[in-house]
Amino acid sequence: MFAQAGENGSEYLRDQDRVVGLELATGPLAIPLNIFWWHEIVNLDAGGSALAITHCPLTGSSLGFERAAAGGAEFGVSGLLFRNNLIMYDRSSGESLWPQMLRGAR
Repeated sequence: MFAQAGENGSEYLRDQDRVVGLELATGPLAIPLNIFWWHEIVNLDAGGSALAITHCPLTGSSLGFERAAAGGAEFGVSGLLFRNNLIMYDRSSGESLWPQMLRGAR
């Protein structure tokens, strides 16, 4: 569930808080960085697309992926690093590792 700016559920945000912004077919979406500090990957279905939005707090990098390329699989945080960057894993198989900055399985 998403909260609109100014609605209940968004009052913890301050004007100066940083967000990762996306432009979807259904309109703009902002995910606060303080969400990513606890959950480095957000798997969502929005705007007709299955997406994985990632943020690596060590490198400060945020990327978006269409999960359809991986059969719609959801991604999790492996706890591993490659060059100080997070490595995701495919939750459906648990066998492939996906370094965020390399944008593909290895």
